[in-house]
This record gives sequence, structure tokens and C-alpha cells, in this order.
Amino acid sequence: MDQQTREAVQVLLQGRQYVLSLLHTLFGTEPAMEMLRAAASDDSLATIALFEAQETPGAAMLREALMPLRQVDEEQLGNIRQEYTNLFLGPRELVAPPWESVYVTRDRALFQESTLAVRQWYQRYGYQPAGYPRYPDDHISLMLHFLALLTGEALGCLREGRVDDCRGLLEGQKVFVQNHLLHWLPRYQADMQKAETALFYPGLSAALCQIITDDGPLIDELLASL
Repeated sequence: MDQQTREAVQVLLQGRQYVLSLLHTLFGTEPAMEMLRAAASDDSLATIALFEAQETPGAAMLREALMPLRQVDEEQLGNIRQEYTNLFLGPRELVAPPWESVYVTRDRALFQESTLAVRQWYQRYGYQPAGYPRYPDDHISLMLHFLALLTGEALGCLREGRVDDCRGLLEGQKVFVQNHLLHWLPRYQADMQKAETALFYPGLSAALCQIITDDGPLIDELLASL
């Protein structure tokens, strides 16, 4: 791999790590003004734009979802916070539960076999999420955090010349995405569209679903470059 190719792969890994980390924060943290404005800042949007060059729509959808946050005021923030509460916290039944097990079990319950399978993936790579073992491991925010951390590790391996280790981390992530994200995120984002309001999170979930759909071809491109 020549230097130009190495640098191009590093840029894509940096961008992927940022996008996954951003989505982890947005799906797992109650919104605050500073957080939303940082997500929609010039630097943030410029980093996300790196993926638009790959001719995949997910990055463009994410930028579109974030753009209204650039001018959010206190009243709008309050409405977005209420939307987050309704979609992620309750107290009413959630129209789009953010856990894999709800979508892959007949009784739509938490802490099922699929949850333990996700936990085993985490343990394999030394990842222990906050709240373990009381909090379900298959929350979408935690799964995105796991992928972001592994992307960071892959980037570190590439910088150190450990190409085989980088490849192994990317191959592992591709399998994880196929086994534990692709088969339920389309239903999750479809449920998100049933929300009482569509201020931020329904659009964000549509962007997330497309980004994850785009992810396999992106990883294949990265692997082909190594």
C-alpha cells in the first residue's frame, strides 16, 4: 500500500469514527444546547461530508438532519428534549424501542439471547459499556459506541503499520453490523416515523439506517485498499 492510499484510508477511518461517535452521543444522551450546536458546527458537517464523496446517501441525510440545529433556540430545544423523552425514556410505551432484542424476539422483551450475543461480542474486544450488567447491551447507542471504538483501534493499527490487525478489526465490524444491526434497524427507523413529532430524531434515525446500510460496501472498499 503506497503512502497516498494509506492516507486516504486513514481519512475514511477518521470520518467513520467521528460519525459513529456522533450518532452514539445523539442517540444516547438527553439533548443539550451545546451538544446540538457542536453536532451541527462547521467542523462537524465538514467531517461528515468526507463520506458524501463515496456516493452513499447516508452522510447527506445526516447533514440534512443536523442542519436545522444550527439555529435552534431555547423553545426548540425544549421541544426536541420532549421528543427525546417520548422516544427513548417514556413513561408511555415507546413507539420505537432502541434495543435489538425487542425486534428479534416474539414477545418484544429486553435481556434476551440476542442481548447476550451482543455482550459476547463486546467481551471479545474488551469493551464494557457503562451500566454493565444492569443496562441492556443491545441499545443502539452502545452498539454504535462499540463500532466507533473499534474503528479507532483499526486506525491506530494502520498508523503503526499493523495492517493485518487493522484488517481483522474491520472484518469483525462488518460481521457485527450484519448480525446485529442490519436486520432490525430498518424496522426501528420505520417505527420512528410513527412518532408524534418529527422535529429531529425520526430524520436522524433514517440517516442512521442508511449509514449502516452503506457501511458494508464502505468496509469492503477499505479492505480492498489495505
